[in-house]
Amino acid sequence: TALQDEHVLLPQEPEAPEPTDMLGTNIFSYTLPCLGTTSLPPFEAEHQSRATARFYHFFPGAPRIQKLRYVRNEPLMTKFERCKKRFAKEGKDTSETWVFHGTAGENIDKIMTEGFKIGGRDISVAHGTAYGKGVYTSIKPSDPLDYGRGKAVILAKGLLGTLGAQEQGDSWRAGNPDWRIFKTSDQVLPLYVVYPGHK
Repeated sequence: TALQDEHVLLPQEPEAPEPTDMLGTNIFSYTLPCLGTTSLPPFEAEHQSRATARFYHFFPGAPRIQKLRYVRNEPLMTKFERCKKRFAKEGKDTSETWVFHGTAGENIDKIMTEGFKIGGRDISVAHGTAYGKGVYTSIKPSDPLDYGRGKAVILAKGLLGTLGAQEQGDSWRAGNPDWRIFKTSDQVLPLYVVYPGHK
């Protein structure tokens, strides 16, 4: 479509160091310093602050973060920005929200490189689709951590679009008031992986 062919400007960031790892073409992975590290360069300081603030704000009793990763996946960022432009063109809400997603450890790098998949549509269902087919997330990390067996949780940006009934809107809420379910994977951009320690 014409919209897909439009040039998309990706968000600019402070000068980045050499990535810790390359997960694919234009997919840069950075291991960030954890809390307690002082005098960080702007790039590390920005991402450390953003991820840890959201994790602890909604989970004040959480164990200390042992490891923190930021993944700049430019192909997924492009899809996310195109989705935002499409929503704007359709007169929908384009505001962003931060959400957490939990999964088994072996799925994390696949999500960070390929994006989220819809259970029952793109992949087999892992935990049921009681509230419809979509990307299941929460504004708090505690429930997603349970799905990740307490080892890691993904922090992502989401585009709510039109909030509606189950599978009718671009996003909807489920039985738990903290949950946010997104109709398409392009609406959810995985950015951080938080690895908390044990209490």
